[in-house]
Order: sequence, then structure tokens, then C-alpha cells
Amino acid sequence: MWKVFYITLLALIFTKSSVVLEEERGKASVSELADKIQVLDDTLYTTITSLPAGCGAQFLADVRSFNELLRQMVEMVHADKNGTKAALDTIITKGHPRFLNTPFNNEEKKRILDNFNWTLDDLDLLYADRITAYTYWTDLLLLKNDDFQREP
Repeated sequence: MWKVFYITLLALIFTKSSVVLEEERGKASVSELADKIQVLDDTLYTTITSLPAGCGAQFLADVRSFNELLRQMVEMVHADKNGTKAALDTIITKGHPRFLNTPFNNEEKKRILDNFNWTLDDLDLLYADRITAYTYWTDLLLLKNDDFQREP
């Protein structure tokens, strides 16, 4: 009888530990995702402000990776608002993605076209990707304020 009780108790402890570990893994992945978003935003900001020659294709690829990270964050927060609150608060507190705040006046557009060796079509792709990033960022803000109304 004691053996059965002891084995059952061990099984319950192990199951509880597994659940806690799984929850911690989920939180860590959200935190890691927030860190990746911050690092990639820094990279994008540096690239868009310095405009290194010939880096246009990599820049667009990085913007798309940034959007994918934001999309994943929106999905994670939408699925588990309580478990992701700390990571969401951290990323929102750091502020709007810096690369989205860079001006695009006519002079800057010309520099981008020249330095990245882009066409106007490439610039249009960047505009579309920036709109996507704004949309995901707005979704995160709405999730933080419990105003999110659509499926991610």
C-alpha cells in the first residue's frame, strides 16, 4: 500500500515539475523573442541610418525577419496574455521600433535608392514591409491595453 502511495506521489511531483518546466520554457521563448526583436531593430536602425552600399537585399530580408518575429510575438501574447505579460511590458517599454521612426523625405529616398542600388519597386517593397511592421507593433500595443479585436 505504501509503495503504491509513494509511486503515485512521485508521479504527481514529476508531472507537476514537468508542467512548471514547460511553462518556464514558454516564458523563456517569449523573452528570447523580445530580445531578438530588440537586436534586429538595432541592426535595422543602424543600416537605414548609415545606408551601407550594396546592403539593400540584406536589409529587406532583415525587415521581413523582423516582421516575422513581431508576428510570432503577437501570436504568443494573443494565446497567453498572462504568461507573456512581463515580456510584452519589456518590449513595449523600450518604445516604438527605431527603424520605423526614420524619415523618408525625398533626399533620404534618393540616398536609399543610390546606396542600396534599388529601383522604385524595391522602395515600394520597403514601404509595404514597414506598414506590416507598424501593423504588428500596433497589435502588440492593443494586446497590452486589452483592446485587441482580431485574430493575429
